[in-house]
Amino acid sequence: MDVRIARIPIVYGPGYRSAFNLPSRIVDALAHGHPLEGTTSVPFDDVCYVDDIAEALADLLDARGLNSRIFNLSSGGTTDAQQVADAARAHGADEQMVTAILAGSWTGAARVMDPSRTASEVGWTSRVPYSDGFARYLEWTKAHKETP
Repeated sequence: MDVRIARIPIVYGPGYRSAFNLPSRIVDALAHGHPLEGTTSVPFDDVCYVDDIAEALADLLDARGLNSRIFNLSSGGTTDAQQVADAARAHGADEQMVTAILAGSWTGAARVMDPSRTASEVGWTSRVPYSDGFARYLEWTKAHKETP
């Protein structure tokens, strides 16, 4: 049996509706004009845009002759509090929200998955930088007037 296991980091972007992760909660607050609620702590620094993950899953399903079974579908890099705050600020976050984001606990690069096996065997790499994905997500959420 050909089994492939995808390890996926924090995913954000259109279609994510639980509003559990921080990028989604920030987008919800900005799109609907309410304060950022709850903790801004983040268990992992590795976030990946939903379209990148969808592309990775499709590529993984189509791949033939793989040597491995487990693949990290990850940006492979840290998205730190400053990047998250900068993206929020660029799209209208007030200083209270920015301060809350920066005050959150961030774990550091030890919580980033290595996607090099996925790149070498499947040919996939994450392409959407956090700031671009955040902007797309916010635009989509505003256009659809729904909570993430």
